Amino acid sequence: MSPNIFCGGSIIGPYHILTAAHCIYIPNYVYGSSFRPLAVVGLHDYRKPSAATKYLNIAKITLHPAYVNETLRNDIAILKTEQPMPFDVKNTVSPICLPEDANNKYDNTEVSICGWGKTIGSDDNSYSPVLLHAVATTMTNVICKKMFPWFFVTDDSICTQASKKSQGSTCSGDSGGPLMYQHGSHMDLIGITSLVPEGCSRESPRIFTRVTSFLDWIKHQMEQP
Repeated sequence: MSPNIFCGGSIIGPYHILTAAHCIYIPNYVYGSSFRPLAVVGLHDYRKPSAATKYLNIAKITLHPAYVNETLRNDIAILKTEQPMPFDVKNTVSPICLPEDANNKYDNTEVSICGWGKTIGSDDNSYSPVLLHAVATTMTNVICKKMFPWFFVTDDSICTQASKKSQGSTCSGDSGGPLMYQHGSHMDLIGITSLVPEGCSRESPRIFTRVTSFLDWIKHQMEQP
């Protein structure tokens, strides 16, 4: 895999964005001045940037040291921006909460997803210009492995299936985006879009990196200069 031209991400602090490692992975490459992805925040319709839309340079890229590109194991990375996030009182740009309970498995739970990915899996022209939202339902990893043994599912993964409440699901172009759980009055970031089936069939599961498995690593990276 080579770096995706477009991936999603989640703001988790004034300078940090959480995304999928496969979005920015380059084999045998030392990240330096010649590879500078750009973060775009405050965007809803990429055809019509608003006054809230800001383009932020990336100062530092950190892939999980145990990331395996062939299997997408430990598919998680953190981007540190050069400039602080332009947070505002309207919450046009705002951080999402990390989960507080590292032991919560979020099994058989209604969750939310979003992204600008394809709406038709076989059509490269079907990327959505506006941010789309959908509802999904998690399943246990045991069931996911039994139903879909060809997917690489570990304890650090969360599987979802399409919900009857929603017509959409994640597809190509949604990588790195959030899997969200409504916790009281706010959303928690519980997963990172990692693997979608070829053709983006609704019947197949989606695989997300389980954020609770990496909380210590995330917090450690956010403390680094």
